[in-house]
Amino acid sequence: STYVSPMKEPNVEHLSPVQPASAMMQWGHDRLQAGGGEGFVRLTVKDARIVDVPLPIQGGIQGSFTRQQSDKFVETIAATIEIYDGAGRLRGTAMASAERSQTVSEGTPPAERDKVLFELTELSMNYMDSGLEKAIRSNLGNLVQLP
Repeated sequence: STYVSPMKEPNVEHLSPVQPASAMMQWGHDRLQAGGGEGFVRLTVKDARIVDVPLPIQGGIQGSFTRQQSDKFVETIAATIEIYDGAGRLRGTAMASAERSQTVSEGTPPAERDKVLFELTELSMNYMDSGLEKAIRSNLGNLVQLP
């Protein structure tokens, strides 16, 4: 992974029950397998952030009687797959990225926020899986075996 979390606000990926970079690396272990021949494949996580964007809260009497959306979590994941031949020459590249967001209301308990972050990463990873599969088929089809 070339992405390094700043480990401070507004970034919150380090507080997520499943960090996006770890999920992306696990995807690589689960989905990429050696197929024979010389060479290697490299999966690089370029971005894996979750940013907490505070939302404006309406004040006054009306604001005090409504439960408002207080935060928006924005998750961005980007990754590159590179295939190298036995001599270390780059033979092909496939890239994909996903950005998804989810709001939470004020007063959301920490366990519920964790659930939202987990589900957000799960949704982003579903988009990454689909995006990378399309990119692999388009850009690396002659270099890989697909089911």
